[in-house]
Amino acid sequence: MADITKRSNGSYRVRFLSVYGKRESKTFKDALTAKRFKAEAEIVETNIKTGVVTLQPAIPKTMSELFTYWLENRAVLKRKPKDDQSIIKRHLEEHFASLLIKNVNVEVLDRFNAVLRQKGLSAKTISNILTLLGSMIRLAHELE
Repeated sequence: MADITKRSNGSYRVRFLSVYGKRESKTFKDALTAKRFKAEAEIVETNIKTGVVTLQPAIPKTMSELFTYWLENRAVLKRKPKDDQSIIKRHLEEHFASLLIKNVNVEVLDRFNAVLRQKGLSAKTISNILTLLGSMIRLAHELE
């Protein structure tokens, strides 16, 4: 079950089971907010254990799956989701779709950056592409 601990800096940490089946923690500035969050987390934990709520699907393992996840869950929240769709379709899919997320490293990104420069894209466009790619990789890391 979820638990609360007071930290040395005066904040409160709640440890809980997430809908992904992983132990996570979140910190709060005051005890009241932490207690409210703990109560909500315990309800979710109970629902998971009793089977009322099923665990969320596993994290995408390939970049193609990550692109799909991003478009369905993150891009739709943006003011202009078509920008992300365009970058993924025109630039990212052809280079990364078949790669596993864990295989995307600095060397792969450097080669991709060189390809973008050879296409004659502006520095701003390259920056936009790499920023989106970085955000997607960060999301994959957060989702473990």
